[in-house]
Amino acid sequence: MDAGQQDKKQIERVVVFCGSKLGKSPLYAEHAERLGALLGQNGFNLVYGGGTSGLMGLVSGAAQKNGSKVTGIITHAFKNSAAYQPPQGVDEMVVAMLHIRKAEMLAMADACIILPGGIGTQDEQWEAAALMDMQMAEGSDAFVKPVIVLNTNGIYTPLKQQMRLLIDEGFIHPGREKMIRSVDTPEEVIAKLQAWNKEGILRARDIPDHAAAKSGPGPAP
Repeated sequence: MDAGQQDKKQIERVVVFCGSKLGKSPLYAEHAERLGALLGQNGFNLVYGGGTSGLMGLVSGAAQKNGSKVTGIITHAFKNSAAYQPPQGVDEMVVAMLHIRKAEMLAMADACIILPGGIGTQDEQWEAAALMDMQMAEGSDAFVKPVIVLNTNGIYTPLKQQMRLLIDEGFIHPGREKMIRSVDTPEEVIAKLQAWNKEGILRARDIPDHAAAKSGPGPAP
């Protein structure tokens, strides 16, 4: 393996951030379950927020049934709550605080996938984007984690517009919207992951700021 190859990484495990509720449209559940199945069928392992509720339960259950090794990370408070239902066959990690849970989920994964969800999911999405932004700004040795948003039912279209406005008003570096790739179907999520794996994920230090502004964390279009 030459030096160039050593500075690239394959996506093997993804973190999925999503809601503990199903949402109103049946399409949310359909996409979550289909994404989980496709992750397993295509050899990707999964990290998620633990439990069996909502979209989290659907994506993790389908991934496990289709061959993914699944890790759930939960807080002590959630594990001890009346609403918690332990999933079967999932490696479980219990942490003290919510911010530790989020950090562990990001640390364990090579890429992030965002499905519809509530306040926690939005926090997790921006945490992943902020981490990538900081790594690129610092020229970090860390491998940059791609972020893919599954824009089911157009639910994240207003968020894309908000980010565009923040860029236009000078609060976000131009081009940073490319850090978060938006797609409309679970099949497109898998295609993005496979496209990144074809070229390999780069270290932040190897992504010049002007290149990051043009193309984001890696080669996938």
